[in-house]
Amino acid sequence: VSGSLTIGSASNVNVTLTYSGGNGEIYANQTVISTDVTGLTATLAAGNFAVGNGSLTYTITGTPASAGTAIFTVSVGGQTCNLEVPVSLPVCRAKIDATTYKNFMCHNLGAANTNADPFTPSWEINGGYWQWGRKEQAAAGPSGPGIDETNEGAVSGWNPVSEPLDSWSDDYKTANDPCPSGYRIPTKSQWDSVISNNVISSFGTWTKSSTNYGTGKKFGTQLMLPAAGSRDNADGVLGDRGSSGYYLSSSVFGVGGSRWLLRLASGYTLTQYSGGIHGFSIRCIAE
Repeated sequence: VSGSLTIGSASNVNVTLTYSGGNGEIYANQTVISTDVTGLTATLAAGNFAVGNGSLTYTITGTPASAGTAIFTVSVGGQTCNLEVPVSLPVCRAKIDATTYKNFMCHNLGAANTNADPFTPSWEINGGYWQWGRKEQAAAGPSGPGIDETNEGAVSGWNPVSEPLDSWSDDYKTANDPCPSGYRIPTKSQWDSVISNNVISSFGTWTKSSTNYGTGKKFGTQLMLPAAGSRDNADGVLGDRGSSGYYLSSSVFGVGGSRWLLRLASGYTLTQYSGGIHGFSIRCIAE
């Protein structure tokens, strides 16, 4: 058996099953549902066995529920066996200089489905929104099961007060950093390095809509950031989804304490600064 897939939506992933002793007879089309790692379907088109040695090609489609081994119990030509397909986690990273890569989490913090394909924008990977310096999520992202559960309205109890400037730090991971173990909020310098050292490709319409989840930018080939928009500093209402993306950093600017962030838009990608009480996305970087 050959073939494997990286976790995410599978489309026309082909795996082969070899055999011996073929008799040239016809075999019927076949559809088999995966076990162990669920959510996948293997389809075999009808055809003829070779005379002697040969192979059968199964096409895998669907969305795997986890990493591991997807097992397809196939019965063909009077024989039964298990077709085992490794399902691995993707690697998400970007260059921070000409030759050095840095790993990131594959999904925005608060993403509804961390098994979803991290390189294709969707509501599942939009993620939630955080105010600078706070550990707790300020506003939820879309919750599904479809594109209409946008969670775009005002947020009850929205906090209008900025956190102290030492709540996050460029020098170490503070207690207020919401990223999981092994990860932290990127610094401005790290975002600048990602911009400078990777080929940036843009896709989607870059039009503002609460249900426009198909826009984003890719940095190199292994890091994609969706244009998830932001939450208003007054009441947490959603803005700019599909037309802009804003990703927090741990860095502050000047004596006034403005906060640096990464901004994505149709015509540019840059770091700029903002106040501390808007709600923005977080993409955690490896420590």
